[in-house]
Amino acid sequence: MRLSASSVILVALVGVVACGNGAGDAAQRSPAVKPARTLIEAHTTVADTSAAPKDTFWVGRSGGYAIEWTWRDIVVDNAAGERVLSIRSALDRASADAGTPVESDDVADTAYGACTLEYHLQLRSVVGSIVSLERLQYLSCRGAAHPSVHTSYVALDLARTEREGIVPGDGEDGIGREVSLTDLFPDEQVLAALLGDRLVQRRIEEIRGKTIRPRTTAELVALIEGGSECEYAFESDMLRSFAFHHVEGDRVAVRIGLSHGCEAARGRLTQIGILLPIPPALRTALEAASRGTEGMLMREASKNLDGAVTLFAYRYRIDEDDQETP
Repeated sequence: MRLSASSVILVALVGVVACGNGAGDAAQRSPAVKPARTLIEAHTTVADTSAAPKDTFWVGRSGGYAIEWTWRDIVVDNAAGERVLSIRSALDRASADAGTPVESDDVADTAYGACTLEYHLQLRSVVGSIVSLERLQYLSCRGAAHPSVHTSYVALDLARTEREGIVPGDGEDGIGREVSLTDLFPDEQVLAALLGDRLVQRRIEEIRGKTIRPRTTAELVALIEGGSECEYAFESDMLRSFAFHHVEGDRVAVRIGLSHGCEAARGRLTQIGILLPIPPALRTALEAASRGTEGMLMREASKNLDGAVTLFAYRYRIDEDDQETP
């Protein structure tokens, strides 16, 4: 059985690197026009053992869930002790269902068309049922001009995952459902905060849109999508790329992640920082995370867990009988 491009990646957490900001250039130059693939091996490892001397990085509770982050996996159990999230099992199942494993020596790392796909994951904030991760996707194929690297944040609502009956490995939504800032905060508050950000203002000036006043965040995101900067680009899903950083009085500081804007800066992550009034539904969870009694905020994670990374790696080959002449 051969892998299809859609079956190897789960939508919610590990979507295929997009071409819109140049990150898909390596895939475009790959020797295979048809993306048929055969899985060679999958494994979880430590990116830097000196930075991760212990098996468990963080264990905690939040919103009725038990979360454990180790170098092998990020897992979540609900109040009944049932596992509602295992990133490793979801990714492994997606790869196993999509392809037939072969022996590692069946294809050499230097073979034309041999590829390595990696996901580097870090837990950035845990507030109530909202878990935010930093996700780096790395794709390298023999014969491609260069690797493809894309870094972003992704926020998942565990309660929504359970509510909608989603379980790890359940089709395209196997890991969970992404949550947008406008699912948690009033649209007008998010819009006002973004319009006050200097990077957003610079982008509006760039497109000569100073006379255009977006009425919703959807209109704003559609207006500023893309950009001419190399270091960063505004993407259509930017409101789902966030983490909670810290609490300031009755407001919460939110970091929105912007990936690179050109290949010279591939892998770079630029942050937008905004302050939003704490909504009643998040007040208790944010106060607990700020005190350190339940959950975690990004400021503390950056200080104490910055070197901790869970790395999932998948090696596969692009089948020669499905290749076309470039």
